[in-house]
Amino acid sequence: MAIWNDETEDQLISYIEERPALFDITEKLYANRIVKTGLWREIEALLGLSEKELKKKWDSLRTQYTRCRRIARLGSSGTLKTGRQQWILTRLQFLEPR
Repeated sequence: MAIWNDETEDQLISYIEERPALFDITEKLYANRIVKTGLWREIEALLGLSEKELKKKWDSLRTQYTRCRRIARLGSSGTLKTGRQQWILTRLQFLEPR
């Protein structure tokens, strides 16, 4: 089991952001499983964690982002967000469609 901290989460997000085929459905290579597996293996080598562990963490971060966005939209402008929620909203902003 990997020990996740802010630094490794940030690195994972940066590596994924540099590889749009992993998250951008408009990307030509998004549907190519061979390319995506290769991209995950690159990240696996960079972080020294298993592909399964990386995908699990990425799914969790993406879910948190979606949840925070929904809360931000439904809540009033005075709704307080935790530091973690603000970090997730800011850091994963690249997931928004362009």
